[in-house]
Amino acid sequence: GMLVDNAIVVAENVQWRLDRGETSRQAALGAVGELRTPLLAATMTTVAAFVPMLISSGPTAAFTRSIPVIIMLTLVISYFYALLVTPMLAQMALRPSGVQNLRWLERGGAAVARYAGRYPFKILAAAALLLVVTLVLSRNVQQQFFPSADRNQVLVDVKLAEGAHLDATDDAVRAVEKALLQRPEVTKVASFMGRSAPAFYYNVPREPFSPHFAQLIVETRSPAANTPLIDFIRETVQPTLPQAELVTRRLEQGPPVQAPVEVRLNAASLEDLDQAAMALTDTLKSTAGTLDVRHNLGPGAPTLRFRVDDAAAARYGVSRVDIAAAVYGRIRGQSVGELYTGEDPIPVVVRSEAGEHMPVSDLESVDVPAGDGRLVPLGQVAHMEPVWQPAAIHHRNGQRLVTVSAQLQDGFTFTQVLAALQPRLAALKLPPGVTLSFGGDAEGSGEANSEMMRNLPIGLLLLLGILLAEFNSFRRVAIILVTVPLAAAGVVPGLLLGGQPFGFMSLLGVIALVGIVVNNAIVLLEVVENQHQAGVEIEKALEIAVSRRIRPILLTTATTVAGLLPLALSSSTLWPPLASAMISGLLSSTLLTLAVVPALYRVLMRPLSVSPLARDP
Repeated sequence: GMLVDNAIVVAENVQWRLDRGETSRQAALGAVGELRTPLLAATMTTVAAFVPMLISSGPTAAFTRSIPVIIMLTLVISYFYALLVTPMLAQMALRPSGVQNLRWLERGGAAVARYAGRYPFKILAAAALLLVVTLVLSRNVQQQFFPSADRNQVLVDVKLAEGAHLDATDDAVRAVEKALLQRPEVTKVASFMGRSAPAFYYNVPREPFSPHFAQLIVETRSPAANTPLIDFIRETVQPTLPQAELVTRRLEQGPPVQAPVEVRLNAASLEDLDQAAMALTDTLKSTAGTLDVRHNLGPGAPTLRFRVDDAAAARYGVSRVDIAAAVYGRIRGQSVGELYTGEDPIPVVVRSEAGEHMPVSDLESVDVPAGDGRLVPLGQVAHMEPVWQPAAIHHRNGQRLVTVSAQLQDGFTFTQVLAALQPRLAALKLPPGVTLSFGGDAEGSGEANSEMMRNLPIGLLLLLGILLAEFNSFRRVAIILVTVPLAAAGVVPGLLLGGQPFGFMSLLGVIALVGIVVNNAIVLLEVVENQHQAGVEIEKALEIAVSRRIRPILLTTATTVAGLLPLALSSSTLWPPLASAMISGLLSSTLLTLAVVPALYRVLMRPLSVSPLARDP
């Protein structure tokens, strides 16, 4: 849609000149001479609008990096195409169609400009009222960082207590597989033991090797079957496996996050972290919109600690490294080489026959080789003591960390959950020294928005510089910039009517929308300036400008809307928010621009000769 905008304006200008008696060559050359500067300014302002997204950093910026690059290249190419190729094709193909062609549209545009010039304050007041109404309605728009993917696949994470054996994990996964394969909507199940699935989708978070963890990819007959399957797993499969934690989720769009709702707790004391995590988990479970609430502070695991008698070890010439290697070799095995029987080498490991199943009572008889070749029983140099300790301690930025996570129920967004959770967190009494922060979609959205806001002044400065170079007037630049908030008057109703949330893709649509709206104002104001400098009165200049530009403005809007309709009507979950925001914003801002720009020009460029309270005839 944006690619053909410049070409439409040039072709329409050639046709307008042909209809008024100019030759094909005169019309082509006249159109290029008239439009090369305003179209350059219009193209560069749209490019400037995408500069903050181009230079942003972070996971979200990396995910969307190609979008501003492609749009910028497309716009620059379209500008040169419109000035070099379109006039040639128009000169060859277009013919005069009669001066009366579409005069009704021009008369309508002149009538709008005439009313705006006579009653500018009414127009501006109506536009301001519309913006206020839109601001009020924006509270009803849901916020969502990125939507879920529209794939017929579901991920199931199976976690046992940390320290659990891989065989126990395997038994739990087989029970889950058996239950899933009996469902009619399930076509395939792939299980990965002790690790996460391979990189089959671009943003699935990877898990390191953990014997207590497994991940299943469940393929269904259609994306619509995902919801009943997820409900079945939570309501039927989970209760049959009390020893395991099952987290079921759809595939998501955007940068990878572990869970849409994450609350991080930091403290130096593990006891304080455990107390805070339990209290926060209970609070989050009772918050509307949450599912699969869990935390990553495991219950711990029984552990055998070897207390080495360094004096006795020194008498035998045994080091702590020798003791550790001897115990590890008997239980897990020592690698002594590789066997090549096919494409992949097979490690050769030497260990005791019992291996991991060696009785605890036999550990003291493990032989530790000394430096002189003697074998020293382990019990001679160390003694064992059972202790209970955490199986894993998580850190972030050098501090101990516990993360409380939750999935979202259908129809809820992370902003709704956090809005309901934060008052309860304020009333929650955490142990002293425990700090709290948010991750998940809240962190990703905040980082993306703050990065965009940090770079926004650069785009605004470029935009202002381009407009000042074109018009050399702060008042004229102000008239153009007023059209930017007019786009918001249509974005919010469009999202509400389409049932779409406002997220990063909607924000991308607003950025593109700003560039298009500014383009319309530039080409409109350029005609007003040319007419006014030629000695035409302001009111008449406004009528001529709107009647001249209403057709190309409506055409460019129509083509952009037509280009966005496939995205708005597609089954994809990623593009409809962008398309809904742009389509509704384009329709409303185009109509408002044709009235507001003349009214504002009338107010700012010459003192009024009529009362601001003049009534309609």
